[in-house]
Amino acid sequence: MKNGSHYVYEINSHSELLPHLKQYSNQVDSYLCSPFYFLLTGRKGLKVLNYDDSSIIFSDHPNLDNETIIFPPSTEKEIRILDFLLSSNRSLLKKNIRIIRCNKEHCKLINQNILSKFNLYIQDEYLLDWKYPSVFISVQNVLKMYGKNYKDLRYNINKVDSSKIVFKKYNHELHFEDSLKLIKKWSKRNASILFDESNLAAPYIYILNQIKNIQNLFGYVLYYKNHFVAFNILDKPYDNEYELTSLVFLADVDFKGIPSLMRYKVCEFVKYFHINTIHIGGSETLGLYRFKKKLVPIKQLELVSITNKVKQI
Repeated sequence: MKNGSHYVYEINSHSELLPHLKQYSNQVDSYLCSPFYFLLTGRKGLKVLNYDDSSIIFSDHPNLDNETIIFPPSTEKEIRILDFLLSSNRSLLKKNIRIIRCNKEHCKLINQNILSKFNLYIQDEYLLDWKYPSVFISVQNVLKMYGKNYKDLRYNINKVDSSKIVFKKYNHELHFEDSLKLIKKWSKRNASILFDESNLAAPYIYILNQIKNIQNLFGYVLYYKNHFVAFNILDKPYDNEYELTSLVFLADVDFKGIPSLMRYKVCEFVKYFHINTIHIGGSETLGLYRFKKKLVPIKQLELVSITNKVKQI
């Protein structure tokens, strides 16, 4: 769709998205350079409003029917595009607006130009995966597990009989059905008033369907005592060859120590690809954040959302 010199595109693939991620080069939040993170989060319809060599990326909210998510602007030119989107293209947007994954610099930029004009509010996220800080871990440090900070990780891993584990690269034909069973088990157990089973399962199933045909993703599975107990799918940011972003991670907590062991085994494997750090993301729950802290983060990002409604739960 064309509006003046502004163009709106639908984005359906990794290759279509890549040119629009250059605006996020050199930002700390590597999920903003992870193509499959955008496709995953925008799985209900990813769009781009483009003007000259800049753009704003937006989508229907993955969980809420009447909300649009917008990825944060990082330059003055993108602020002007955002202004145009909010003022001239309301037909493209749902009633509620949520500008997502905003750090302090994003907030400062938006605050100067946009907040008061469109009655927006800076809020702590309550639904998506940066309610708690977004975490980076060191591959080398996790593998060494030196010092008292890694006491809990060592303890958890020592619960597992290492002679009974099998760690493999993900193969869709071999591992999809087992992955689906684990997803169903986990989503049934964790369904709540905020997320029903289908909402919980959707991002995992989406990524597994993507990896079926795409070679850019890193996927790993773990068996323990002949049980399929964990899988992890990761993406490589387009501007950092030494880091991975963890898109989906699921481990069967009925097997003690398996979540910790899976993180360890992934680190052990990706070191051969010269990966130094893994951005394992934020958390929707305090329990998950506490688990990620056991991996001794080398960096954490505090992120917020900017919305046009007061939080209601």
